[in-house]
Amino acid sequence: MGRWGMPMKSRNHGFTLIELLVVVAVVALLISLLLPALGRAREAAERVLCLGNLRTLGQAAYAYSLDSSTGAFVPTLGDGNDDLAYLYPNYFDVAEAAVCPSTQNRVDPTVIMDSTNAGSMFPDLPCGFNLERIGLQAIHDRPILLHLTAIARGRDDNGVAPPGGANPCQPIDNQYNFGGHSYEVDAWMNEGVWPDGRIVVGNLQRNLQRGWDEADDNVLSSVLEEEFNLDGEWQLLKRTSTVRSPSTNRIFGDGDAGNRIDLPDGSINNFPDPFDNHGDDGLNVAMADGSATWLDRGREVIETYLRSQRTPRTIGVQDNLGGVTSAITNGEVLSRYIPDLEIRTREEQGRRIDWFILNTREN
Repeated sequence: MGRWGMPMKSRNHGFTLIELLVVVAVVALLISLLLPALGRAREAAERVLCLGNLRTLGQAAYAYSLDSSTGAFVPTLGDGNDDLAYLYPNYFDVAEAAVCPSTQNRVDPTVIMDSTNAGSMFPDLPCGFNLERIGLQAIHDRPILLHLTAIARGRDDNGVAPPGGANPCQPIDNQYNFGGHSYEVDAWMNEGVWPDGRIVVGNLQRNLQRGWDEADDNVLSSVLEEEFNLDGEWQLLKRTSTVRSPSTNRIFGDGDAGNRIDLPDGSINNFPDPFDNHGDDGLNVAMADGSATWLDRGREVIETYLRSQRTPRTIGVQDNLGGVTSAITNGEVLSRYIPDLEIRTREEQGRRIDWFILNTREN
């Protein structure tokens, strides 16, 4: 009752509309502030896990080189062949070690390729895709995990084909979802005169460097012969006898999506971009001694190529047929990030090869 005996009206203690809107606005502001921080924390954690994966692969390659009769770290067919099946399962036995956690890539341990199914895993695909797989299976001469034989087509490749199927020549909505692992294999040195004074001149057919003889060569398909130029002499296999500084010579690195055709203009091949495993911050790499490290985007990436006797081919985006679709040229990238690098040519052993000179640093 009120002071004068009149009944009091009960007060509604609920929030007004304005108060609710203020609360919603504050919560939205807090979320907008927290989400980027949580995203950065998650990427930092995934980057560390990825580094551990590459250390596992690097140590596997080092152990393989000690057991191999040729001393090869990974005896792939050539530049661009990212086949990790040589190392699995004897040198690393967890297939997920080949997948960067910052990606959607997938290595399915139940998808096994052997002599009975190598020619039927992708029955409707052109471009010699099946012939390539038949050749790869014959090289290993044992059952292997399909997804370890090639790198995924970008960090979003989860191995699930888009509607209508997947075709390496005519991709559906620019998707290449064949599945695959997350890491590039740098098993070969390029010809060149390098800043550390090393001179690499190819003088032995690649198959012979891998320890193959003519009888072994007969199991290869013509598609593999043509794609990797297996009789070529312009590369040197990384072996314990040819790698002078294992702690600085890159064997594996985070994948690069330069073989996608749906990338924006200005993208750079073999260089960290926003759509690569860890975006444009940088990448993880593993060295021939089994160590692994993070490289910031820029000079560090290019210098590691040079120390690994690898030509820094940062020549824009390359589509699936090898065409360059970006206006960014190799010279522009190199001059931007490593302006003191000069590239000339000179003759060595009757061959004209690239000569890399760092003018402001000790060679």
